Amino acid sequence: MLFVHHRASTIPGKYLSTFHKYEVVYGKMKFPSIENAFQAAKYLTLKTGNPDEHLIELQNCNAKMAKSMGTKKYFRQNGFRLDVDKWNDIHIHVMSNLVQQRYRGDPIFAEIIKNNRGCWRYHPDQNNNYVKILSRM
Repeated sequence: MLFVHHRASTIPGKYLSTFHKYEVVYGKMKFPSIENAFQAAKYLTLKTGNPDEHLIELQNCNAKMAKSMGTKKYFRQNGFRLDVDKWNDIHIHVMSNLVQQRYRGDPIFAEIIKNNRGCWRYHPDQNNNYVKILSRM
């Protein structure tokens, strides 16, 4: 079983994490990790608030900060309101696109996925959509 998480005890588990540094593109913007780009996608589905300054920060911060910038608490503190229906409609597609980018461009990522098909485990407090996407690669 391969534990996929940025705090995994194995190098392959950490490497597959959305926190791992690997440049991806979303909305014509470059981000240092899948996590950064995924959180930025939320800002492009806002009902209220101007995301420009935060999108720039998401292009330059680490994945841990990006994750915190995508929380309900952070949105509330900054006067943002997510279009939840729109986000629910696109979030799987967004993550799939980002994973496919990395799969096509990062041979180590692709090799780890090929060698561990069906052997995924993710942090129990996290949503398993990412693992499901990896399993379909």
